[in-house]
Amino acid sequence: MAADEATTDGEVVGGAGAGAAMAAPALSVPQCALSLATDGCLLATTTVRFEWSPVSGANHYLTNKNGEYATTTNTTLDLTIKDFSDYTLEVVAIGSDSNASATSTQNVSVATIPIAINEIAWMGTTASLNDEWFEIKNNTSHTLDLSQWALNAKDGTPNVAMKGTIDPHAYIIFERTNDETVKDVLAHATTTGALNNGGDQLTLSRDSVIFDQTPDGAWVAGATSTRQTMERYSSRESGTDPSNWGTNLGYIKNGTDAAGKPIEGTPGAQNSVSTLINKGQDITSNLTLTPDEERYVVPNQLWVDASSTLVIEPGVTIQFYSGEMWVNGAVLARGTQENPVIFNSFSEKRDGDFWIDNATGTSTFEYAHFENMNNVFAVDGGVLEISDSEFVNTDGGVSAYGKNSRVFIENTRFASSTDDTIGVYNGGVVSIASSTIENQIDDDAIGVYYSSLIMSSTTIDGVHDGNGIGAYYSLVSIASSTVSNTESDALWLSNSTTTIANTVVQGGVLNDSDGVSGISIDGGMAAITNTAVSGFTGGIGIAVSEPKEPVVITGGEVTWNAVGVAMYPDGAAVVSDVSSVHDNGTSESDNIVAW
Repeated sequence: MAADEATTDGEVVGGAGAGAAMAAPALSVPQCALSLATDGCLLATTTVRFEWSPVSGANHYLTNKNGEYATTTNTTLDLTIKDFSDYTLEVVAIGSDSNASATSTQNVSVATIPIAINEIAWMGTTASLNDEWFEIKNNTSHTLDLSQWALNAKDGTPNVAMKGTIDPHAYIIFERTNDETVKDVLAHATTTGALNNGGDQLTLSRDSVIFDQTPDGAWVAGATSTRQTMERYSSRESGTDPSNWGTNLGYIKNGTDAAGKPIEGTPGAQNSVSTLINKGQDITSNLTLTPDEERYVVPNQLWVDASSTLVIEPGVTIQFYSGEMWVNGAVLARGTQENPVIFNSFSEKRDGDFWIDNATGTSTFEYAHFENMNNVFAVDGGVLEISDSEFVNTDGGVSAYGKNSRVFIENTRFASSTDDTIGVYNGGVVSIASSTIENQIDDDAIGVYYSSLIMSSTTIDGVHDGNGIGAYYSLVSIASSTVSNTESDALWLSNSTTTIANTVVQGGVLNDSDGVSGISIDGGMAAITNTAVSGFTGGIGIAVSEPKEPVVITGGEVTWNAVGVAMYPDGAAVVSDVSSVHDNGTSESDNIVAW
């Protein structure tokens, strides 16, 4: 399809005479005749004119501007389109009798810097100071023909007439003299002439129209002594701005030099400095992270100011390199099922923490994936909402510390965590619903200390070195849930006030040894309703010791345990229906035991 060709389809917008013959508007963008792309209409201006010829019988036209509907009697539209975006206009002719034509569609992409000078090794490599190279990046989702593009240095060297094409979002490198300069990254082309180590200005142009330039004068980044390259923070922001350039960070590299040693740069890959959120500076105003960069890296402490919100769009990946993110404002990380927001470690070790600390706003993680990280904390009044997310191989999972710190979790999976997967401490509150915790490697799946837990429709399955839930001097509510296969007690409730309803507490291969119980109540108060406790073949279904009031057990079933219900000295329980406690141990006397 030609760059300025509009498409039509059989869609009808409505009207009683939908079958009446009315021509679809012949929609076009004249500027598309100068498209920069080989595979669509790509313009380097944000002001675009759409036009169509009048349709016989049309009373007016219905337009759909990227999802915004309007009517007009005009046959032209002058629109301002967001830079670095794709735009779709649809037009339908509507007759006086509400007959509608088929829909005409025109797609336009806008990028004022379609390709950019992205990285410069003006100092050469450790193999040779003559082994210079530079990199170009395609900022668009289109394939670009480079045959009319040129890169020139102000002093005349190098002077490169480009050839071939550059793929969407691709990086290509140009190496001086031969393709051995960067040994394991294929050069798009080789160049002649040296870059001036004292400084210069590079210009990227098409048909003599300048699209991108570097700062004029001395190089603003890079290092001669270490051969670290000059990298661009954002290829979509001005190349002439010295603050948009930095020196390779050292821990993110790509490629080897002619001697087989690591390049102190990132030829053919994302720049190290472009991985930094807000150029590595604390966030003091609202900021949105888009998936335009392949990934972001947090190398140290990064703060979100109390007056600021960090928005993380679907498809963004954030990696932690011995770093932490402290949020005094809010983080809104809302992915989608198809494009989750991903948080993980820069290396294979568990690294990185989120601290929602005394925050002014509610932070949200929706369709987020956490892997090989430490923890996400709500601290000292922080509020956190997590839904449709996943935590895999984390040191812990999610914790609430301190009075008024609250965490709400829904439809989220936790797997292979160490430490408490869910921790609630010193007045914090956690509510977890419709979620799973599986294969807990160490410590309790949920630990509650002088705090509150509300759990519903949630499954805990497989705790290798701890309790399913361990609660101490806390308020605990468990409903319509399952706790199974824990190496220690499924529920250990110490001096806590607990209600358990419509829940399954089940033993398994991890807890068939002596002394492991389904529900252990040590002090405090408890009411157990319509709950099944079974399979603790070496221990007790429900063990009661020193409650403040007798534990009330109503409905449900306690069966196939070594002992059904055990009351230690000073322990008391009221079983509303003793027949619900059956087939425990080797005789009827093992069903309800008072020691």
